Amino acid sequence: MYRHLLDACSLGALIHRDGIVVYANEAIAEIIGLPGEALIGRSTAELVAPEHSVRVSDRVARRMRGEAAPREYEVVVRRPDGARRTVELQLSRVGSEVLVLARDVTDRAALRIRRFSLAHLGVSVHLLRTEEEVAASLRAGLAAAELIGVLLQPDGDRLAVRFVEGGANDRKAVERALGRSLEASPAHWTPICHEAWGWGEAYSDDGYAELAAVANVPIGASRDGDASVLDSLHVAITRVDGWAGGPALLLLAGRWLREDDLPVARLLSAQVSAALENVRDLARSRRRERELEAVSSLARAMLAEARAGSVPLLRAACEVVAEMMGAVEVSAWVLRRGESLLRLAAWPGGDVAPVVRVRVVTAQWLVDILEQGDVVALGDSRSAPRAGTFWRDETTPRSLTIIPFEGQGGVRGALLVGDVPGRRLRDDEVALARAAASVVRVGLENADLHEEARRRLDALTAAQSRLVQRERLAALGELSAVMAHEVRNPLGVIFNSLGSLDRLLKPTGDAKILLDILREESDRLNRIVGDLLDFARPVNLSTLPMPVEQALDEAWTAATTATNPTAVVVRREIAPGLPMLEADSRLLRQALVNVMVNAIQALPHGGTVTLRARAAELSHGVSAVDLEVEDTGVGVASVDLSRVFEPFFTLKATGTGLGLAVVRRIIEEHGGTVALRAGAHGGAVFVARLPLSPSQGPVGALVSPADGVSISHKP
Repeated sequence: MYRHLLDACSLGALIHRDGIVVYANEAIAEIIGLPGEALIGRSTAELVAPEHSVRVSDRVARRMRGEAAPREYEVVVRRPDGARRTVELQLSRVGSEVLVLARDVTDRAALRIRRFSLAHLGVSVHLLRTEEEVAASLRAGLAAAELIGVLLQPDGDRLAVRFVEGGANDRKAVERALGRSLEASPAHWTPICHEAWGWGEAYSDDGYAELAAVANVPIGASRDGDASVLDSLHVAITRVDGWAGGPALLLLAGRWLREDDLPVARLLSAQVSAALENVRDLARSRRRERELEAVSSLARAMLAEARAGSVPLLRAACEVVAEMMGAVEVSAWVLRRGESLLRLAAWPGGDVAPVVRVRVVTAQWLVDILEQGDVVALGDSRSAPRAGTFWRDETTPRSLTIIPFEGQGGVRGALLVGDVPGRRLRDDEVALARAAASVVRVGLENADLHEEARRRLDALTAAQSRLVQRERLAALGELSAVMAHEVRNPLGVIFNSLGSLDRLLKPTGDAKILLDILREESDRLNRIVGDLLDFARPVNLSTLPMPVEQALDEAWTAATTATNPTAVVVRREIAPGLPMLEADSRLLRQALVNVMVNAIQALPHGGTVTLRARAAELSHGVSAVDLEVEDTGVGVASVDLSRVFEPFFTLKATGTGLGLAVVRRIIEEHGGTVALRAGAHGGAVFVARLPLSPSQGPVGALVSPADGVSISHKP
């Protein structure tokens, strides 16, 4: 009779004796996948998977012996088609037989696997290093768990859809029913979204209706989808913190979701939030590491370039600061005597002039910023008048960051960092900029020390050279005095004798020619003695202010009087506004006359001599004026340029080689330099660079830039 009851039972029922099946109802036959009559007489060990057969046999044997054994457990059943079903068994002993009741719990096992996969997904995201990796892992995990996942982030009064992921079949069914893609943005807030936003979690057993509300589609507008999917969708929404810098909602929709799955979903969101926080911490650590490395790199660059001077140092600073701050362009500006700014370096520097001078007269905002001495960021350079002056393309707006750096006397200059409009510096970037300014300041101080050491070494070398030269000249002077006395006395006798012979003999013919030759050679010998005395004679300056144009004109008049040139054209190129020269007019005229006579003698068949004067600078930034004499003659060979100012070196057949040596002595005694170079179109160019006295003001006062910014020091 009990067998009739088992036949009607919805649970699978099987009776075996000594491990051989003696009864099986239709429910168990459906689970195993064989007709009931085919099960009779089969061994129970054949019905379960091999890994479970020993365990099942052991428990049955224990129960038949009357020993304690679990009544319920799960096994895997092998079906003839190869499928495996998870079955929950309940065993009862009935005399010599064993009654087995079976329930197919394969779906419950799959549910456990899905829940486990979500839990494993939450654990795995902790190992990821970027937000992109977290998003990719989350999307892959949701698809594997047969869930539709939608990440929603508040965007004003709407929800922006950040990504959609899910099982292909379920997602397609939902999107067919909605008549639009779930990725369409923006989405709308729904009551359950508000609940999840406030409480951190929410659940609905009408998943399709919730997805339709999020997508702003009426539920009844379209129903062209798989009804079994749409009717069985459930939704769990949890809050995720720290997504792309802010909180978001993670919507999970699936047929297997139940309200008791909310803790798993909430745990997943918490783990994702923690993973994102780890990513941010790691990014901050990496950024800090990069910043420290950038500052270290800047310090190394400052140390390496300190010997080369401030320009290479600032060029290296621009490059490193551009890299550390991700800027579009960086330029270094140095305040010059409170009157102008010099752009000494820039990055990128391919199309930027090496030095740009800007007058500081029109931008009080920059004055205030530099005097504050702190990093200042402007969201858009258009908010500061004439800020475009500092960019390569003045019409392109920039976010402007000014990083002042100081010198020993206060504000020395600034690094101007340009980026896309609207960018504002973070606090850590401001701290980084301050550190960069400190490193640049130390680098410039080191460069100044190196420059001062070079100046002192140069001064010492020059002093030693002058001392040696003076000792040599003193010896030469003594020798010249003796020679002048010993040579000029016989020369006087010769000149007197030549005069007497002219009066007494009144020579003609060959006799006159011979006497003329004797007189000419005596004159040349007298000039040599005079040149030697000029070279050896100490230079005692008596300086007075004199106009540059006057010095050139007087020297040219004296030179033309001495040479009486023919077919020589003179051109004057004198820059307007040049200051007065502090010079010994007699000695300077002597030097210029020597040079101009050489230029005229280089033009025996005529040509052009150009007299040029313009503002310049000596080394170490000392203001100066260049006086140039250029001719269009045959020029000088490049191998001779380094020797033309040496005593007794000459290219002339009848020269003494002392003329240019005397010129160099006179110019150097004035604190200047001399040089000779080949002309651009042939000929030679002589350049005398004479320093200005401090009262004349900087060279910047001589040149008027087209536009600029002006800075004045505080009293």
